[in-house]
Amino acid sequence: MSVSPKNGISDFHLAPASSLRPYEAFVRISEALTTCRRCEEFARSLADLLGEFLSFDHLDVMVLKENSTETEWQAWGKGLLVLPDLSLEDLLAWHVSSTPEALHIADWNSDTRFPRIRQFLTEKGVNPSSVVRVPLRVANRHLGTLGLASAPGVTYRIEDVQFLRLVARVVASAIDASANLRRAQA
Repeated sequence: MSVSPKNGISDFHLAPASSLRPYEAFVRISEALTTCRRCEEFARSLADLLGEFLSFDHLDVMVLKENSTETEWQAWGKGLLVLPDLSLEDLLAWHVSSTPEALHIADWNSDTRFPRIRQFLTEKGVNPSSVVRVPLRVANRHLGTLGLASAPGVTYRIEDVQFLRLVARVVASAIDASANLRRAQA
């Protein structure tokens, strides 16, 4: 939309539709997650919606027991993997669980951290190009993590990580609201 400079109002331009896609995704994800009641349904719905905006082979949501390092539940939205009997400290989620920072491994093949989970993934034939895991937090409480592993040949950019951090805020709010509802019903 443009307005003539003659009337004292400068030109105003709408952003291109492609730059609005992350906002569209954010709103759609927010709306959809408020209707999910079961963990598996929640993760699958998130994967379906997020898959329209980011490419990934694996998506999981891990929620920790309150004030604990034990897993309360983990649900895979895409690319189910039955994790081996590893301690939480061996998992990528551990490195995100106590910090507000995301874990972004742009090139999984050149990163030497996490040898036990790397070995497990290699044995299962899983070879992501890039990995992102973001914290799920509400207020000052850490609920868990949201993780993506890319398809081969896909590298996540900083913008993708920032977008996923926004999505994680909505996911954390939905998980917290669901937990509060369960407590109230009990």
